[in-house]
Amino acid sequence: ALGRRSEYVVVRDADRAKVVLAAVREAGGWVTLLPLDLVRSHGGSRANLPKEALAWAQDVVDVDDAYRALMASLLHNTALVENLDVATKLAKSLSDRPRLVTRRGDVLESSGAMSGGRRSGGATVLGLGRELERSEAEAQRARKAAEEALSERQVVVEQVTSVQERIKSARAELDGVEAEHQLLQARLRDRERREVLLRDREAQLAKAHSLLKLPDEEVDRSRIDALIEAEHQATEQQSDMRRRAEEAVRAEEQALRALEVGGERLMGFASAKRAYEAALTRGAQLADEAERLFASAEQLEQQRLRAVEALVEAEKSVPSDVESKRQAFAQADEQLRTGEQELRLFTEEQARAGERLEQARVALARREAALELALDERAALPAGVEPLEMAERSARAKLREVEFDLETVGPVNHRAAIEHASQATRLSELEAESAEAMAAVEELSATLDAIDRETTGRLNTALKAAAKGFAEHVRQLFGPSAVGAIDVERDGERPIGLRIKLQPPGKRTESLGLLSVGERTMGALAFLFALMSGEAGSLPIAVLDEVDAPLDEVNIRRFCGFIESLSVQGTQFVLITHQKATFETADTLWGVTSDAGVSRVFSMKRDVSESSRGGAAQAAAL
Repeated sequence: ALGRRSEYVVVRDADRAKVVLAAVREAGGWVTLLPLDLVRSHGGSRANLPKEALAWAQDVVDVDDAYRALMASLLHNTALVENLDVATKLAKSLSDRPRLVTRRGDVLESSGAMSGGRRSGGATVLGLGRELERSEAEAQRARKAAEEALSERQVVVEQVTSVQERIKSARAELDGVEAEHQLLQARLRDRERREVLLRDREAQLAKAHSLLKLPDEEVDRSRIDALIEAEHQATEQQSDMRRRAEEAVRAEEQALRALEVGGERLMGFASAKRAYEAALTRGAQLADEAERLFASAEQLEQQRLRAVEALVEAEKSVPSDVESKRQAFAQADEQLRTGEQELRLFTEEQARAGERLEQARVALARREAALELALDERAALPAGVEPLEMAERSARAKLREVEFDLETVGPVNHRAAIEHASQATRLSELEAESAEAMAAVEELSATLDAIDRETTGRLNTALKAAAKGFAEHVRQLFGPSAVGAIDVERDGERPIGLRIKLQPPGKRTESLGLLSVGERTMGALAFLFALMSGEAGSLPIAVLDEVDAPLDEVNIRRFCGFIESLSVQGTQFVLITHQKATFETADTLWGVTSDAGVSRVFSMKRDVSESSRGGAAQAAAL
């Protein structure tokens, strides 16, 4: 019900109001002030509250006594009703209707104008102030989150330092274990060499035994003795080699035990290495999170600055005399209605005066006729004839006739001409005020037309840019021979609707309902990113959830190329997908795997040097 008046600033007195106006004027702003010593409640008495109304608006507002006169002045003659139907019924039934406000905030002015709906949060100074407060609160939360992330990152850095020290000690132990392992391998090679020599000796002994089985006549005793001596030596060497082999086996068992200890140490080293890698991953994630939070804080700060600039621009763009013109128009409209009512009453009174004048003229004509007859009769009388005395009965009858004629004529209003001149002057004044009101209405209409032309021009420019971007995106997604267009439905010069046309290569169908799911998906992507391009620049971040699911391999490759081209222009993508071809275009992959029955999140980051693209796409495989 208050409208823009809710943004008026209340001050204590007129002196303070002068100081505030001087400061605001110096700052280049605009403000409407309500000094309490100048504001008075409406002096006129209120009309009777209609029975369909709930209460007077000023009676249901809880306000301190110091501001009661102010609220009475702002809400004078404003009644609260249940809904708009009741307000319309009251407005039709009451000639002197009050200003009506429903519970939902719809307003029916005494002039008949109806207003309602939902006000835009950023259209008023209060709405911009709330947006600025929300931006500052978000920036504060982002700074706090960034500080927490930095503290957590510091803890992780300390943990990483500790793990690095443990890794250094584990590496030293690993070097010792590797040296022992090399020594054992040398011993094993020596043992294998000795086993080969032992097998050669056994072969020689077997050959000697075969020679001993020859007949006596063919055996040379000296040779047999030599063989026996050689056999004894071979047996002793074999025993010695067996003893050495046993010693080597025992040494090997000790080496195996040492290897087992080294294996346990290696397992400990591997576990420490995994913990180190996990700590490094966590540190990188926290660093990325801190960078993201800092970037979010910077974006929120920029949003806050833009909101402040928008607030200043909104205050500058508000016309300084809109409210005064609106009030002047309402007063002129009220004066026009009063003048029309007075003119109607004056016309009725004039008609009645004319009727009375006509009756007087008729009576005068009758009297003149009677006088002429009397004069004629008198002239016809002989000279010196004296009037005869009439009888009393005849005289009374004549008197009754004269009285009846006098009553028929009635009283004559000699001020009719003066009153007519006064009403004519009043009518000319009302006509001048009506002309001023109509001029104010025309000025407001011209302002509204200028605003409409400006918004229509900007909208047409944005639609042209969107149509151009849509055609380019369609050719990029479907191929050079694809055709994409946006037809604008207009009401005169004003756009009222859009019609999207898409013709893939090799097809003549332009209706989206006759295309495949994959073609409609790529057409929707082309349209959405065409809306995001233009003077505002590229889209900073986009989250695409399984948009490539209905696409075949060829279209997925085109989709990936489309994503890469947009990422080069500055758009960062978060892709949720199961397509391997889409994985290839991402710089970082996140996924979920099962480790001993427990879900674990892992990530892989592609080396920038191995990538031929400089995009910022990311993918999440679920």
